[in-house]
Amino acid sequence: MDVDKIRKIPVQSKRYITKVMFLVAVARPVYAEDGTCIFDGKVGCWRCADIRTYSRNYNGKRKQYKQGDLYTVDVNLGADKYVEMLTTLLLPALLDIKRRVWDVQAGGSPYKVRIQHDGAPGHRAEGIEAKLERVFRAVCGEFVRQPPKSPECNMLDMAVFNSMAHLLARCDYRTKPQLCAAVQAAWQALPIETLEMQWACKSICMRHFVHFLGDLAPGIAGHVGLGKARKAGGIQGLHDRVDYVCSGKYNFDTRV
Repeated sequence: MDVDKIRKIPVQSKRYITKVMFLVAVARPVYAEDGTCIFDGKVGCWRCADIRTYSRNYNGKRKQYKQGDLYTVDVNLGADKYVEMLTTLLLPALLDIKRRVWDVQAGGSPYKVRIQHDGAPGHRAEGIEAKLERVFRAVCGEFVRQPPKSPECNMLDMAVFNSMAHLLARCDYRTKPQLCAAVQAAWQALPIETLEMQWACKSICMRHFVHFLGDLAPGIAGHVGLGKARKAGGIQGLHDRVDYVCSGKYNFDTRV
């Protein structure tokens, strides 16, 4: 074997890991009376980046561009960028969903939208939440901040990101554009049945969280029969089981 002719295969550095930040928003899936899906619960998945222009020409071996060409650069999600993304990306998406789905389900009356976010520094900077609430009055929006160190209160941290990571593990990517494409593919491939089950688990976790004044037993959502209810009665059976558990009739101490 000629060692000099062996093709060099690049490997992922353990020190410089390819990372991209996304802003993700989900809502509860909506179904018609006959079980048809009206809204799949996916509000949006957007890359935290800016579009900039090259100031000069460059003609290298691996990269060439001309002055004025556009390129994408990742940025930190600070307070200003957070407000910009919510007003330019999230707000139009919510307006469209509210007009097509939520107001119709509410019988034509304005549907009040609660937007939950965590307590990241960029989310709780001085005056940020008040400014966002003024802007989001168009969708009757109200911002609610989740308690600190409580991932079970956050649908994304509790379930969605884990499901997307599982789908990403099947993808082969080496560069940031490939990683971004893989994230968007995982977002599109996320099944609506998975999202609906995750919302049911979150409802159970929140009920247990309130019942025991902040204490949450590990895996509590797996012991209330959601899977059996979903298999036996479909979406309606799942909703009925969640309503029963959250109504106060379910005894978490004996799990009956």
